[in-house]
Parts: sequence; structure tokens; C-alpha cells
Amino acid sequence: MDFDMQKNLTLPVLPLRGLVVFPKSLIHFDVGRKKSITAINKAMKADQLVFLTSQKDAAINEPDIFDVYDTGVIAKVVQVLKQPENTTRIVIEGQCRATIINPVFDEKCLVAEVKPYEEESEYLTARDSALMRTVKNEFDKYLEISPKMPSDIIFKVALCKRPGELADFITANLILDYRVKQSILETFPESERLESVLDVLVNENFVLKAKESGLDTLIMGIRDGEAIREFLDIPENEQVVSVIAIGYAADAAQMPKRKSVSDITKFY
Repeated sequence: MDFDMQKNLTLPVLPLRGLVVFPKSLIHFDVGRKKSITAINKAMKADQLVFLTSQKDAAINEPDIFDVYDTGVIAKVVQVLKQPENTTRIVIEGQCRATIINPVFDEKCLVAEVKPYEEESEYLTARDSALMRTVKNEFDKYLEISPKMPSDIIFKVALCKRPGELADFITANLILDYRVKQSILETFPESERLESVLDVLVNENFVLKAKESGLDTLIMGIRDGEAIREFLDIPENEQVVSVIAIGYAADAAQMPKRKSVSDITKFY
């Protein structure tokens, strides 16, 4: 790291819409909002560090610090490329998890004091090793029934040596709702995080396998886990992680008709 993990940092904040970045991820995306471009420029004039965090509501065009999640990632801006139509493409590399401690006033862009989180490098227990093997096996099942995934990702999964590293890398490369990814980003203990990823993989594999068999599914979440446990006589040593309806849809899902510009806007 190019910074002291034991000290809080004051960094420009870049709100993301529908995107969650994880430590060690190397990705690129376009930035178009004025305050976001200012945040990037501010980072490039300093130590190239920026705090990336997702918006709670992606529809908000001018978010303030209370419209973003407290937990995000400190990232290094590796490259900045000017694009047509006043947009900027940036390449960033996630460094570590961090949490917003205090907002910092700045008229031109969002800025916050953030606390870095350093992964614990404690001894790998037998349970951790077994959990990692289980997750890798479940990921292999995902690869068998999901769209093709680049071979370098498969190779890197096999090389992961820590539960947290494995959890982050798999989650970063799965096609999931950003709120699911955010929940995993906010899970700091390594083993607990990997258990959450295992739950996600099992759900995804079940849904993909059902679709492959011509069945429809609906992930309903857990409305009353204890009632479900009692009704189905589920042992206390087993956990209810999701409720998924399976069958044949009565009607094909249809997107509602989009309203015209004149229906949703008023010009002054």
C-alpha cells in the first residue's frame, strides 16, 4: 500500500451507480458527472487515491455524502482517458476496504475522512480450508451452467489463499444485484464473508439449473425464518438462507410501456 493503514485518510469521494468495487479489482468505467470528474482531478493532483462507494439509490443524479454507503474501497487511479461528450474513462485498482468516519466540506466535490480496514492475516483454520474447498467446488458448478467466464478468472480463483480474498474475487466477477455485492463488501470477518458467498453461489446454481430445465424461479428472501424452520422441521444446526419459488410462470413477464418525455417533464 502507498499509505499508512493505521491512519485515517481524507479523500475525494466518487459515488458509483449500480457498481460495487472490491479490493484488488482492476476495472475501468466512464465518469461523466461534474463533481465526479472534479474528484478524479483532485486525486490525480495528490496521491491518486480516491474513495469509491455505491449510491443507495442509483437514480439520484447529484448525490450528497448521505446518499452513499458508508463502506467502500480506497482505490488508486491508474489511468485517466478523456472521452467524447465530456466524459472521462478511468482505470482504477481497489486497495482496501474503508469506512466513512466524517464528511469533509468541499464545494466542488464530495470529500470524506475514511478509515482503512486491514485484513487480518491470522492462521488459517481447518474449518476455513474446508469452507474454501466447498466454495471453489460450488464455483466450479456455477461455471458448468453459467455463461462462459474468462479463463484468467478461473485460474485466479484457484490461486486464492485466504477466505476473504476468495470471497471478494468471486463476488466481483459474478453477475449480481449491486445490493447483494454491497452486503458482502460490508461483511468484514473473512469466514463470515465467505459463508455469505457460498449462500449466493448455491442460490445462483439452483436458479440457473432450474432455468436450464425450463422452470421459472422467484427469489423471495426470508420473511420468517423461524416459521419456515418449524413448518418444514428444519434442524437447529441448519440455516435458512433463502426462499425460492419454483414452477412455471402463468404469464411471460413484460416490461411496462415507457412514458414519453412530455409525460414526465415540465419545462419552464
